[in-house]
Amino acid sequence: MSGKSRDELDASLLVDYPSTPMVVTKSTCVFWDVDDCPIPNGLDPNLAYQNIKSSLVNNLYDGSLEIKLYGEKKPFSDDFMLDNEITFVHKAKEGVLPARVMLLDIVTWARRHPPSYENYRQSFVLVMSQDLIRDAMLVDTLDSLYKRAYDVLVAQSDEVALTLGPNSRVLPFKVPSVWIWTSLVAGDQPIFGQGEGYCGGRQ
Repeated sequence: MSGKSRDELDASLLVDYPSTPMVVTKSTCVFWDVDDCPIPNGLDPNLAYQNIKSSLVNNLYDGSLEIKLYGEKKPFSDDFMLDNEITFVHKAKEGVLPARVMLLDIVTWARRHPPSYENYRQSFVLVMSQDLIRDAMLVDTLDSLYKRAYDVLVAQSDEVALTLGPNSRVLPFKVPSVWIWTSLVAGDQPIFGQGEGYCGGRQ
């Protein structure tokens, strides 16, 4: 990926492109702590997956979708995960350090999916946990990705999500869409940043 600053990338939008139809390639990866944010009792896991996918598509985060799960127990069958690009990472027996594993996976995925205005590529990272704010290293990593033109989406507990409105300064980067995680699993709209006409975080 080039070393362009965010301002330089934004300025590239002013370039006159050929009149051929624009095809935007979008890639989204959901990094989901399933111990922090378990599938609610009574909700079929396969339906939960379809709800998340539908909610993303309805907010213009369509394109390819990967989901990486972190927890003690798989919420989906192996066959279902294989068919839908879902991977599972087992937590340490003590139940610690999942955020460090998640952080490394985020960086690895981001390197493989660099956004590019010139080639109409958009890359979205969605972190689904109870409270990402408590992890300064993870926040710093997401901020670094934001500065490199990735869009960072979040699905958090209701207490945290409600602090992340459009004018919030809780995080050092703009979050184009914020869900309460139970609402995302139910297929509902984000509480902030509904995708009406939204096509990326370059505002």
